[in-house]
Order: sequence, then C-alpha cells, then structure tokens
Amino acid sequence: MTVAVGCNQIAGIDEARHIDEPKGGGPPCLSDQNCNDDNPCTADSCPSGFCVLAPIDGTVPVELAVAGDCKRVVCQEGVPESELDDADLPIDGASCTEDLCEAGAPANPPLTVGALCNENGGSKCDGEGACVGCLSDDDCDAPETCGGSGKNAFCGCKPTTCAAEALTCGFGADNGCGKPLACNNAEKDGGETDVDCGGPPTACSIRCAAGKACVKDSDCASSDCDDAALACN
Repeated sequence: MTVAVGCNQIAGIDEARHIDEPKGGGPPCLSDQNCNDDNPCTADSCPSGFCVLAPIDGTVPVELAVAGDCKRVVCQEGVPESELDDADLPIDGASCTEDLCEAGAPANPPLTVGALCNENGGSKCDGEGACVGCLSDDDCDAPETCGGSGKNAFCGCKPTTCAAEALTCGFGADNGCGKPLACNNAEKDGGETDVDCGGPPTACSIRCAAGKACVKDSDCASSDCDDAALACN
C-alpha cells in the first residue's frame, strides 16, 4: 500500500512525483490549480487526474523577490535558494545618499559635503544625507545669511525689529532685508503721548494731530499743545 502525500509540499523536492494510491489512485485533481503546492520552484500539473510536482532548476521566481535587499532567489532542483545580487540596489529615493550593496547587505551612505542635489528646495548635500540650500554664508546673496531666516541650512534674511531699533511708531529706513521697517502698532507705548504719535522724536517721528493728547508743544504737528486740556490744537 502506498501512502498518499498532499500536493502542498514545497521543500526537499528532488524529482517529479506522481503519487499513487491503491489501484493507481492518488491525490485526485481536475486541473493544474488543484495541485498548487505554493512552491514557485515546482511546476504543478494534473496530467492524468493525479498531481505531479516537477522540480524547477535555475528559474528566478518573481514572487519571492524582495526589492533592494541585495539578494535574489533562484530555484535549485525545486527548492528556493537565496543568492547575493549586487544589482538589486536599495534605492531610497534620496538625492544625497548612494544606493549600494556592500558584501550582500543594502547600504545608503551619505554623499560627500557639497555634492550637488535637487530636493526639497536644496542644492547641496550636507554630508549627512540631506539636501540643503546652503553650507555657509558664502552660498547666500547679501543681506541673506545661511539660516538667517530661522530655517537651518537655507538662505534667508532675518529682519530687525522695531524694539531693536528703539522705534515705537512710523517707519524705519530699512528692516535689514531691503524693506521698510513699519513700527505703528496701534498702541500708546515708548513715551508716546497718544497712540503712535508724540513723545521723543527719536522713538516716534510722528507728531500728534489736533485733539490728540500731548504734554508739550513739540508733541503736536501744530507745535501747539493746550496746556489746560493737554491736547493738540
């Protein structure tokens, strides 16, 4: 009596097997699909009502491939075997790394500092795998500096502030980045006698209009402060 063996065996297949039960019977099948053993290294067929699992040799089964692992699977007499494959590169999509297979292992080392790139708005590799806009102030056009806008490794200009220029109203000549420094803030501050007017001219050059608060004539555009009402005439 011959013992039946299931058609789902996948390893250790040395030769085509036609498995017989008593009187010639075996794992019955109506089509090749009934004999699928889930092993891509065997050719599973149903030639005459019984499963045959024929070992394949030399084929690379696509379904067992893992992209970028520096290996490939090859059928060796019906058994999947792993081999080194330096052409199966670990492509990470980053412009500042290399895609390599090193001794059968995937690797993505960074490109050298200053290597050209074009990713995320950058143009140079920083040596750590990132594509950046600048490596030093020399890479930027003045008045911009590298990281000046607060974004690390990208050119930008950080404008000065009204507080840094000791201004409370009006406009400064330049915010340091080629634009006027606007200091009106709709508040009475910094010695102003009214909102955004009066007080020390060095902090606020705007003199107050008629009806605005004042403490002396120089606070008013009219140069006339009503001492009793403390308002500009």
